[in-house]
Amino acid sequence: MDRMKRAFLLFFVLLAVYSSVRGSIEPLPPEFHGYWVPSSGDCSSSLGIRVLPYTIQFREGEKLLSFPIEPCFSCEGGSRYDGIVVWAIPVKSESQLFTAYFNAGERKRVAIVEVSSPELQSQFPINNVELKPCVGDPLIGGAER
Repeated sequence: MDRMKRAFLLFFVLLAVYSSVRGSIEPLPPEFHGYWVPSSGDCSSSLGIRVLPYTIQFREGEKLLSFPIEPCFSCEGGSRYDGIVVWAIPVKSESQLFTAYFNAGERKRVAIVEVSSPELQSQFPINNVELKPCVGDPLIGGAER
């Protein structure tokens, strides 16, 4: 029985540590949530990214690949930065696969994804392509822009 109590105690300690780490990551602001497509196309494009509070999904046709992300509000210019650019970077990744820049170049409603992984670039050709947000989300239904 003593062994069982220690196992439960260890489980709850690990759960508390996981919850505090997960809880410390802020969500990406709601203004960036939704479906983003290349600016040169329309919102029916099957190439784009779907942005959720803690996730970015790359989309090309039926192919979807999801990455947990965390925002960085001061990466653009350091701790005294007061601009509007917000970075989103993957968490739990051995290498920096991509960085998404929202309000890229200090322009509202513009995003750019810098893809550093050659494999990801070949599957989802959006590296350094200017993206625009769409109204609704074709992946879950909704009005198009």
